[in-house]
Amino acid sequence: VLDQATHDVRRWNSVSDDRAMHVALNLSARQFRVKGFSKQVADALLRHELDGQHLEFEITERLLMKDVPETIALLNQFKEQNIKLSIDDFGTGYSSLSYLKRFPFDVLKIDKMFVEDIGVDPDDESLCEAIIAMAHSLGLSVIAEGVETEQQYAFLRTRGVETIQGYYVGKPMTHEEFMQFISVDPVVRLNPTKILGSSAGSRVSRSHLFLGPCRGGGGRSRLPAPPGRGGGGGGGGLLKPPPCK
Repeated sequence: VLDQATHDVRRWNSVSDDRAMHVALNLSARQFRVKGFSKQVADALLRHELDGQHLEFEITERLLMKDVPETIALLNQFKEQNIKLSIDDFGTGYSSLSYLKRFPFDVLKIDKMFVEDIGVDPDDESLCEAIIAMAHSLGLSVIAEGVETEQQYAFLRTRGVETIQGYYVGKPMTHEEFMQFISVDPVVRLNPTKILGSSAGSRVSRSHLFLGPCRGGGGRSRLPAPPGRGGGGGGGGLLKPPPCK
């Protein structure tokens, strides 16, 4: 999987205008405990002439509970390779705020169970606000999972969430559809129904893609900065991610 991912992301960057595209991989407990796994990662990056910035490892809280010194050492080895680290499904397992302080994470992912009731349950909205504020105060960026409505999108954007993930951005595509998506004219990208279909075969998961600052396609999209926060994106009142340039 790792070798295929590094091969694919290099290919994607070679045909896309967005040279900063990266792939996010969920690490399993077995991979995490394999001796020499950090070297396997380094070898894959070298083999495909890829910088570590094009990889992101998503790590669940459960993986952090055992062999803490060894875990910290391994995560630091990934950081030395310029790989981004995200804590996945935060708040659903054995959450400990100490994880955010002790481990070198870059990103916190809010689980969809907190996102899906935005606009319905004030308690979930309060929890989302608290998680977002805490992450930003620690210097972490935030990804919100399971975003499916404009109301959820608007709520998250106004609170400074950097990235959304879910069907509001786009549904899964086959690899062939995705290659077409990143290589076609930007105008076509704005109408993903032209290339999304129900063809059989393996599909590119929306949880494994980052497509840059445009709506449609593979499932993650950078949000424009809300009024008062720095960063890329449009000004106040923008309700959609900006079009690809």
